[in-house]
Amino acid sequence: MPRSSPFPKSDAEADAIRRVSVNALWLIVQPLLLNLMGIPVLAYATRVLGEVNYGRFVLGSSTALLVMGLCLLGTRAVAVRTMAAHRDAAARYAGELLAWRAVSGALVMGLAAWLAASPSLGFSPPARHVFYAALAWQYLALLTGTLADYFHANERMALSARSQLAAGLALNVATLLFLALGGGLTGYCAAYVLGGAVGFGTALLGLRGMPWPRLRLRWGFVRELAAAAAPFMLLAVVGTISARLDVWIVTRATGEAGAGLYGAAFGLIQRLIVVPDGIATSLYPALAAASAGESTPAEGLLRRYLVWMGMVTLPIALAVSLLAPAIVAVLYGPRFAGAAPLLAMAIWLLPLAGVQMLAATALNAAHLQRITVRSSLLANAVVLTGLLLLTPRWGLIGAVTAILAREAVATTICAGAAIRRFPGCLDRKALPAAAIVWAITATLASLARMLPPGWEVVGIAAVMGLVYPGLLWRAGLLPGRRRLRGRTP
Repeated sequence: MPRSSPFPKSDAEADAIRRVSVNALWLIVQPLLLNLMGIPVLAYATRVLGEVNYGRFVLGSSTALLVMGLCLLGTRAVAVRTMAAHRDAAARYAGELLAWRAVSGALVMGLAAWLAASPSLGFSPPARHVFYAALAWQYLALLTGTLADYFHANERMALSARSQLAAGLALNVATLLFLALGGGLTGYCAAYVLGGAVGFGTALLGLRGMPWPRLRLRWGFVRELAAAAAPFMLLAVVGTISARLDVWIVTRATGEAGAGLYGAAFGLIQRLIVVPDGIATSLYPALAAASAGESTPAEGLLRRYLVWMGMVTLPIALAVSLLAPAIVAVLYGPRFAGAAPLLAMAIWLLPLAGVQMLAATALNAAHLQRITVRSSLLANAVVLTGLLLLTPRWGLIGAVTAILAREAVATTICAGAAIRRFPGCLDRKALPAAAIVWAITATLASLARMLPPGWEVVGIAAVMGLVYPGLLWRAGLLPGRRRLRGRTP
């Protein structure tokens, strides 16, 4: 007798899942492939620049990202949620939002450039020049991100993905060209500015076929936006500062060379974080719409994507952790050998961040941002305390430990709150099978790590590429043709 699918769903839920899946593919596959293509470019850049110059790049760009990130002040979640709920007025809203961010970003950029000239900040001249260039490309990213918010609210993630693709290709090509011509650190920064300009131009072209946002600077809109985003503002400020303050503390404790090792490890992780970020971003508009009605569709979406998030991020983290020394040696060379233990530890941010992003997305969509604010405050208090206490004593390992502690605290709080708000989001039937699959995979991968040098890469790749998908299929965690039709043999 036919049995029901392990993932039963209504027609509305099935339609939402299809939309989210397509949008998630655009936001994951394309950036992931682009980032994978960019890894050899990153390896070439670090070898040309060396750990000191690359450390200067990490310090200057991180500081610019901190400064320009404050321009958002938590308005992104509010903007996407509002435009998704009122799509007939989304173009007008997007135009006013773009005008405000353009003006506020320009003011912040000018003020930051003026303050950076102060010797009290401790910037070396090369790091200061990186900071100036990074302000320019972060300003372009701010404008491009505003158009991306408009695309996401209309569930047109393909347009945002094309903009990212164009920017990434321009960045990679320009990096190779400028460094090959002897541009050094200046050429590397110029490549980022060019990539930002190409991304913004491509986003403008993506507006064809959509209602064009009409630029209008209206102070009433700014007040309304500030009032709606007030619960997110403290979260955004604290989160932005803590997310970039680690580079400052690492640089103070270990010098620009230590920042280079730290940046090399986290540079790889940032290229993989597009996986959970793409899933959560694509899910937000659907969750915002579902949360406005009955809770069941939202629970169904969360139930599926929490399981899938773990199935994707855990094996990536395990493989990278086991192969960290080989990865660093191949990509960066012997001068960056100190980045291997950092990468082996920090890669576990990937599954933690995946669960936290999904849980926080669900809470924000359900207007429960007060919970994400509290979790962020507590988590950032943990990381700041850890960075100040552990980095001077344990160096780079201490900094990574503090970052992991922050993510663990935020994940625990947000996931617990999401489960309480959406009781059906936790698939208790799939968890035991998923745990068994994971235990077998981790054991086999750890045994493969003991193979002779070179062969351990082959063994771990075989476990992750062949054994792991087979176990998932056997456990019924991958929807086959029959399961998609709602029945099993």
